[in-house]
Amino acid sequence: MAQTAIYSISNVILSILPSDPPQLAINVTGMATTPGWWNPELIPLEQELSPDGILDLAFVAEPPQGLVFQALTPISASIVIRENVDRIVGVRIVARSGDRFALLRQRPAPMPQPSEPTTPDPLDPEAISQLWGRELRVFGPGDPVMPSFNPERVNIDVDGRRRITRVWFG
Repeated sequence: MAQTAIYSISNVILSILPSDPPQLAINVTGMATTPGWWNPELIPLEQELSPDGILDLAFVAEPPQGLVFQALTPISASIVIRENVDRIVGVRIVARSGDRFALLRQRPAPMPQPSEPTTPDPLDPEAISQLWGRELRVFGPGDPVMPSFNPERVNIDVDGRRRITRVWFG
C-alpha cells in the first residue's frame, strides 16, 4: 500500500551534528489516526533546496490494513540531511491536519581543526551558541528527573535561587 500523510505533527527537533561538512538531524513526532501505521518517513518535497532556505518534508507512513479501531496513536520519524546544510534556515513538515515550521537558531559551525582545542571554555559565547535550537529541560531542587534519554537534549540544574549549577546532555 502507498504511503499516506500522517494526521498531525506534535514536535519537531532540529540538531546540527558535529561533522565536516555539518549534517542536520530532524526528529519529528506526531499522531496517526489509528494504531498499526508502519514505515514512517520524512520525504523531501522538492528536488533541491528552495532559495528561501526552508526545507520542505512530508511526514508519511503506510496505514494499517484491515479493520482497526480509531484512536490517535503516537508515531515518529527521523532523517539526516547531508547536503546544503549550510543553506538551511529551517524546515516545514507537512501532515494532513497542517504544517509545522521549525527554524534553526544558528548556522552550522565549522568543525575545529586538529590544532584547535576541542573542549571549549564553558563561558565562551561560541560554546553557548552550540546549545541553540536544542530541546531543553530545567530542574530545580527536588524536581523529578524522568528516565527518558535523549543525547541531543540539554538539561540544566538550578539551585533554590534559580542559579545554574550544572549543564548536561541526556
